[in-house]
Amino acid sequence: YSMELWRKAKGLNRDRSVLACTLAHLVAMKTLVGDSENENDTLDDSGGDGGFDFILEDNVRAFVGIQNMDCECANRIWDTIEASNDAPSECHMRYYGWLGSSPNLTWTYKNHIPRSAFNGAPLQQNDAETSKCAVFPFPTSDDFELDSIVATSKSKKKEGQGKIQSEESLEDESTSNKASQTPHFTTPGGTAVWGTFAYTISSAAYRTLINQLQNDVGALAWKGKRMRCYQAKPIDKILPRIIKSEFGQRSVHLPDRVAFVRGPMLGSLLHPQWEEGFC
Repeated sequence: YSMELWRKAKGLNRDRSVLACTLAHLVAMKTLVGDSENENDTLDDSGGDGGFDFILEDNVRAFVGIQNMDCECANRIWDTIEASNDAPSECHMRYYGWLGSSPNLTWTYKNHIPRSAFNGAPLQQNDAETSKCAVFPFPTSDDFELDSIVATSKSKKKEGQGKIQSEESLEDESTSNKASQTPHFTTPGGTAVWGTFAYTISSAAYRTLINQLQNDVGALAWKGKRMRCYQAKPIDKILPRIIKSEFGQRSVHLPDRVAFVRGPMLGSLLHPQWEEGFC
């Protein structure tokens, strides 16, 4: 296993930073879950056994409006935990912040959440107090098909920039040229939810993740027949895919009212070409 991982990592080229991000998240997850080895553990409380509640990246901002000595960010986190614990399905991964393309965000709030939310909490605010959040399962291609949406979303470049280049040609471009490729998605589809900048997982999910990655290097890096270099899979695609395959399609919970958002002034160093295409 170590030799195969070393060989593929040497051929990652510019995707080495993506693999480094994945490995950093794995280290953070190990710290989060601590020494717990309970294979049946779920997220029935606020966090892991390592003394931490969740994993938070450094490129985020929180809702910190304070009224009556209450912090808005903390209230949203506790509302998410309460709604997730009351859900009929066990939770093994819980998001406290997430993002997506504009068409996917519109589809998620107008179609997926009203149809699939575990609770019926309204999205608006009541006169007396702020309404609690609604928690819903991670969207899948089957959810898109319910609205007759093709799983693959369509995108176009900014006017005046020409056509989008293929993955093979992007590998040969310089970093500055790669950063200038700014797709603008016009239809929902593909991966509905992106980002792992604020989340928590159960110890059972972490053990499953490690076992599968140790037995399948292709889950970390892959290469097609005509590709010159390997490509690393980002952690925000690895995590929900493995957890849902092991614990069920409804084992990953997301809130409609996030507690954290991406810092708009902090540009991505891994994939700057997506900055304007995603919120």
